[in-house]
Amino acid sequence: MDSNLSSVTSQPTAAEHTVLRISTLGQFRLEERAQARSKQKNRSWHVIDDAAWQQRSVRALLAYLICCPGRRSTRSQAIVALWPNDDVSTARNTLNKTLNVLRKVLGHASVKPGQVSQTDQVERFWTDGDWFILGDQERVWLDVDDFEKLVEQVEQTDSQSPGYEELLQKAIALYSGDFLPEERSAEWVMTRRQALRRKWIELLLTLSSWHMAHDKYSQAINVLNSLLVKDPTNELAIQQLMIALMYLKRRGEALRAYQRFENTLSRDYKATPAPETLNLYQVVRSGEGLTNGNLLTTLPSR
Repeated sequence: MDSNLSSVTSQPTAAEHTVLRISTLGQFRLEERAQARSKQKNRSWHVIDDAAWQQRSVRALLAYLICCPGRRSTRSQAIVALWPNDDVSTARNTLNKTLNVLRKVLGHASVKPGQVSQTDQVERFWTDGDWFILGDQERVWLDVDDFEKLVEQVEQTDSQSPGYEELLQKAIALYSGDFLPEERSAEWVMTRRQALRRKWIELLLTLSSWHMAHDKYSQAINVLNSLLVKDPTNELAIQQLMIALMYLKRRGEALRAYQRFENTLSRDYKATPAPETLNLYQVVRSGEGLTNGNLLTTLPSR
């Protein structure tokens, strides 16, 4: 990973009124702010790791709710997503029991039927008729929502603006891994997981391009290597890596990087490099016509 990236903290930030933090990128973790009714602004956080939170159905229900638009779902929608093979009566009973446990996990342990929750508890998680709802970002902080907000800011920011590189690094640092990794094959998580991964890859490629445009080839190489560890057949990454290595006169490394890429592509996908990548490799191998003025023009536009 780029040394500059490591200097940008991925520690989540939280508003004064945030009472829960939920990490979904690379892990699934709950944190609660201690002494929720304290007037101190910098209250400490502790990880929720009790037995109730370890129940598979509870974790799946919260994961599903996080994936729902507006962090809300009807009971019938949840049943179809989580218990599609159960009969209606069994599924409703399972959902009701799971909802009760989830309420306690999210801070409703003292609430009994017929009682009114404390305000901060209501704003964490509540039901409204057939709907059940997770609090908004101000009260219940989600790393994935913060990541998507940062991605949007990057896309709306001119690359020449002060702070652009820092914004890129901040977004990249927040992406700690695949979205909700324990939900391996659920349809309701796969689409968003894949979209988030693509956004992360785009951020890394954008950062490496930014480094190269500012003659920071070593930093670009570090970023690209970190990407290729996770996505070894990313063709744009291998193209950029070969060019960055050539700028630093590390031709042998560029050739070896291509060979690793070609071997992996053949072994895992029975595929061959794109014509643009093969052409770049041939140019690097021949060593002809490689000047600082034309290297980047060898790279196809994205």
